[in-house]
Amino acid sequence: KRIAGMAQVKASIGVTKPFFNYRVLRIAQASAAAARRFDLDVLALVNEFTGCAEVGSLFVRREHRLGGVGRALAQARYMLIATAPDRFGERVVSELRGVITPEGTSPFWDHLGAPFFKMSFAEADKLSATSDNQFILDLMPKYPIYVDLLHPDARAVIGRCHPEGEGARKLLAEEGFRYDGVIDIFDGGPVMTAPRDAIRTRRDARMRVLRHGDVTSGVLGLVARQPFSHFSCAPALIADGGDSVRVSAETLHALGCSDGDEALVWTANAA
Repeated sequence: KRIAGMAQVKASIGVTKPFFNYRVLRIAQASAAAARRFDLDVLALVNEFTGCAEVGSLFVRREHRLGGVGRALAQARYMLIATAPDRFGERVVSELRGVITPEGTSPFWDHLGAPFFKMSFAEADKLSATSDNQFILDLMPKYPIYVDLLHPDARAVIGRCHPEGEGARKLLAEEGFRYDGVIDIFDGGPVMTAPRDAIRTRRDARMRVLRHGDVTSGVLGLVARQPFSHFSCAPALIADGGDSVRVSAETLHALGCSDGDEALVWTANAA
């Protein structure tokens, strides 16, 4: 009777307010006269995820983190997308929290953002969440930033996620999300992306008829109630019955389903 965790999915981002990031670009510089050639990384301000869906805000109470709750919550978002994919952008992004010190400061922000914004990381983070982000356009440097000019502490955390976010990063990677050189403008954390229809759970989920039965052996999976407006999702032990699947009475009750109803089913051994 207690909430164990939460997870969020946004159908579309960057529509009502910009969704800014830095893209890490590699540029080559050469001089025949000086007999020198070298590659440099630069950070370019981009707004390239307009219209994409976003998953994030995955949090599980510490006492539940070893029970598979986090994985089930993460996958439930993709089951929701699978119930009505046209409601969501064709690409899905996920911002992972960057490296933050125990005191709540960001090395990336302190050496890049703070000199331009004249505010703390916490202030900028809050303003980003509660405003239309016009302040970013107003104050953020408009030209590419050479990474080699940044403080070593800032360079060291580019594209790295907070240690407590490594589990979330692994779950995203298992679903097909990849880091492609886009980072958060405040803490430098990685932004991972995947095509909506290629996300493993969304891709492998199938509509199946539910049958009530004693399930003593089977495979672990997820069952999601239809339609979108009445969505609920539960982890379950699932036995394949050919044109149907068998689940326990407890699973049917949790979902508000009856014997013979159709539901979206994903199993760990899906082809």
